[in-house]
Amino acid sequence: MSAFSKHPKTDQPNRIPIDIYPTVQSKVETFFGSLFSHMFVPDANKKSFGKIDTGDIDVVIVPHQRESWVDDIRKKVKSSCHYEIVAEVKNGPQFMIVLKGLWNGSQYMIDFILTTEESFEFKKFFHGHGTILPAVLSSFARSLKYKYDSQGLFGRYKDNKGNYHNILLTRDMS
Repeated sequence: MSAFSKHPKTDQPNRIPIDIYPTVQSKVETFFGSLFSHMFVPDANKKSFGKIDTGDIDVVIVPHQRESWVDDIRKKVKSSCHYEIVAEVKNGPQFMIVLKGLWNGSQYMIDFILTTEESFEFKKFFHGHGTILPAVLSSFARSLKYKYDSQGLFGRYKDNKGNYHNILLTRDMS
């Protein structure tokens, strides 16, 4: 389900055809790149694993201004005569927008994923391998009493009351 499914049809994003994804990706990187000290946009073929389109563009970011990164994105778009934010949803460390103007009047969803300098390489690895590899690794880790997600690899410990606690083991994928 899309983050924008409850928005009016006119505000919902179009799916992004894989054949134009590199062009749209390049425009996103060029337009928003100056706002971030680090930025990563995964390859569409790994992200979509053989599909003909994808629902969004993930953008893993470490902003220059952590306290104002969402407003900085809004201001950057507002100052442009080419792009328009049609809808937006803020969900913790994610800021999802439907941006109009990237390709032939279509509007596409961009999912900005906030991270820290320390977690950037791990987030690149996690988001850079689509949904299949993280799902397989997560399932394998769970079977061994570990937790693997976009935040890192955790040991799962059960206390004497039966409650589970996740202890960060690493974000280093080397």
